[in-house]
Amino acid sequence: MFLFTLLSGDRDSTKNCSAPVARVANSFAQDLIFGVTSGNIKPPKQILQPFVVKTLTNNVELVSMLNRCDHGISYSQLEEINTALCLQKMAAANTIPLPTTYNLMSAER
Repeated sequence: MFLFTLLSGDRDSTKNCSAPVARVANSFAQDLIFGVTSGNIKPPKQILQPFVVKTLTNNVELVSMLNRCDHGISYSQLEEINTALCLQKMAAANTIPLPTTYNLMSAER
């Protein structure tokens, strides 16, 4: 409510605020949560922004710069989340493709 009032100047702005004000207030709120908790709570913006930057540019340095400026999670955390999402997707399909191993003992016979 504080952010809505601050951005719109109207105390009853939460009831009839415009879409741009609501979007900016939500963005500020996510930045505040991430900053106040020292990154322990990760709102969607702090995960999605570095993920999009990595996907579009494939540049680790940009993700690191965003993290140093407290605008997103670190590259290592991003890779952990990406791995977890891949494993979750494979488990949902009920088929986990495993690499085929070549048995040297049977090849020698």
